[in-house]
Amino acid sequence: MSQPLFFEVKSEKILSRLDANFYHNPLVDEFIFLCKKNKVNLENFGEYIESAKRYPSFYGIPYLPEGVICFKGEAIDKDGFIIDEELSYIPEKINRDFPDTILEEGDIVFSVRGTIGKIFVVTKEYVGSNISANLIRLKLKKGNPHFLKYFLMSKYGQADIERVSSGSLQYTITTDDIDSIKIPEVKKTEQDRIVNKIFKIEEEKVSFSKKYNSSIENLKNYLKTKINPEKKNVFIIKSQEIKDRIDCYILSYELKKLLDDLSKLKESHDLFNGKDLDIVNRINEKEFKKIATNEFKYIEVKHSSRQPNLISGFMEDVLMALPSRARQIIRENDILLPRPTLSTEKIVIVPKEFDGQLCSTGFIVIRPKDFDDACLTTAILKSPLVQRQLFLMQSGSIQPEISPNDFKKIIIPSPKSKTEREEIIKGFKDELKNVEYYRQNYNKKKQEVEDTFWKEIII
Repeated sequence: MSQPLFFEVKSEKILSRLDANFYHNPLVDEFIFLCKKNKVNLENFGEYIESAKRYPSFYGIPYLPEGVICFKGEAIDKDGFIIDEELSYIPEKINRDFPDTILEEGDIVFSVRGTIGKIFVVTKEYVGSNISANLIRLKLKKGNPHFLKYFLMSKYGQADIERVSSGSLQYTITTDDIDSIKIPEVKKTEQDRIVNKIFKIEEEKVSFSKKYNSSIENLKNYLKTKINPEKKNVFIIKSQEIKDRIDCYILSYELKKLLDDLSKLKESHDLFNGKDLDIVNRINEKEFKKIATNEFKYIEVKHSSRQPNLISGFMEDVLMALPSRARQIIRENDILLPRPTLSTEKIVIVPKEFDGQLCSTGFIVIRPKDFDDACLTTAILKSPLVQRQLFLMQSGSIQPEISPNDFKKIIIPSPKSKTEREEIIKGFKDELKNVEYYRQNYNKKKQEVEDTFWKEIII
């Protein structure tokens, strides 16, 4: 639990707002102290910006499978790289209707709503693209855009972005706020030299990133069958086939064909349903009262990861202070399957340090026999055959998800051959080691980028 922080602000120093983080952010205070100590002057980011453009009206836009790239916040990762799978596309006519946000080389794209402070420098391949309303285009009049990106994405830059951001229901950052961010004053020639030095480290970082993503994809493909889900967007349903639900997923030709094809695997695979797995039940009211004042680590769906042996974060508090979703006690090697439709691939195997802790009811929790069984089951659940079933059996409008009852109907194919099962387990475990190795080395290079940047500025 966080400790309270007390400090005073003199009335003459109060500006147009009154919130604690704006007047006292420990990292920003440290940054200013280090700059003063090392005689590094600071200037406002606004001194670098020629224009800042976004269209608040850029909503309700029809997106296409191809066309002009239109960046959304989710297409920019936390390290300032583009996630190709998240790119969106708009018609050329709509692109021309929003000329002020058509990107040029060297522009900085900055996320201003939702997840604030994602930064991307426009390179040649993205010239002519556009941006959504949650991003802003910053056209520079001076400075190296990559130098500015490295600062803004550093711990001190992100702290200052957090300091000047505001909002209650939805956090945002205004152009005036962006202008007020403090930037170390460094000559352009020095900026260029620092950037060139960091680029060499970035190349190694990108290499580890590509290998990491390749290994993550490999984790989906350890269940080998000849079945490929067959998509068919137009189909006819007879009235007698409609039962308790009417939607284009549960009644689709694709799901029917997929289930028929899976049934043909019974010679080589054991076919069982989700209900045959050992599903963990949530705690009842009596159990809750017994442990209500105990302190727990608590995992939300947002803490799940594409990497099965990694939990990306957690909350920690007494049970009665945690969200009402904190109702499932987990054990080492348990499998956490996120229920939201767009998260079902982010399956996590619970590590030892979370044994006896809590997770959200937004997970389906499966208890395997041991770690080998967890690897085999996770490999099968991550396979396209199962993932496609989870998608097609979704329900809900505001937040589509796989319900516990529908999960019980999922067909799960497991090879009958002991040799084949052992090969899946070995391959999956080896790939987990590769994934962790690439992730650790990527993070080392990421830290090296930040350390190199600051060593060049604050000696």
